[in-house]
Amino acid sequence: YTFPKYYDAISFSMTGLCILIAIFRYELFNIMPVALQTVVDHISDSYLVLNDQLELSDFNKTFMDTFRDVLPYKRKEKIDKILSCEHEYAKTIMKKLLDSLQKQQPNSFEIHIEKKSFDRYFIVEITPVITAGAIICTIILFKDITEQKKDAELIAKTQYMLIESEHLASLGQLVGGIAHNLKTPIMSVAGGLEGLTDLIDEYEESVGDSEVTVQDHHEIAGDMRVWIGKMKE
Repeated sequence: YTFPKYYDAISFSMTGLCILIAIFRYELFNIMPVALQTVVDHISDSYLVLNDQLELSDFNKTFMDTFRDVLPYKRKEKIDKILSCEHEYAKTIMKKLLDSLQKQQPNSFEIHIEKKSFDRYFIVEITPVITAGAIICTIILFKDITEQKKDAELIAKTQYMLIESEHLASLGQLVGGIAHNLKTPIMSVAGGLEGLTDLIDEYEESVGDSEVTVQDHHEIAGDMRVWIGKMKE
């Protein structure tokens, strides 16, 4: 069985059409070398690339692993749709992106992304790539600084605890010094009170005693004045 000659033209046309669809729709020849892709996939920082239409054209494995459950992304999707959620971090990123594109200048800022079990801090760097005065693409880099933030908070907390400990130690020394300085006069007053108590007992025993002379009473009174003088000092 032989096919008509026009079948060749139809087959060639269909093959060409499939190749064109593969090239323009699925970027058949837009393939990054395997070695370079492997390198960028092992970069610890997440990044994504937007084309001149602000469509997501590329990202690395770190970005996929980090933001899989946070940002509903896919290739050829507009960034405003990816960042269309009501969370404040999405609004901030979009605002900074538009500002950077308008000024055609890099932009860097810190952001806290919190969603369900996801709680991380990032330094976001937005870099428009400009050629002949036109932006051909935009690179957004996410540097995870969660551990640094936690370490900084731990250091600040530790410093606060050390300062409080120093304050308590200083207060303890102050109280100890005050107590020591008060102890001596208090002991002196307590001793004087004991001496006066003994003299009062002696005076009461002498009341009505014919052997106790007026001179004895003056001596007891003199001893009382001595103790009072010591307690005044």
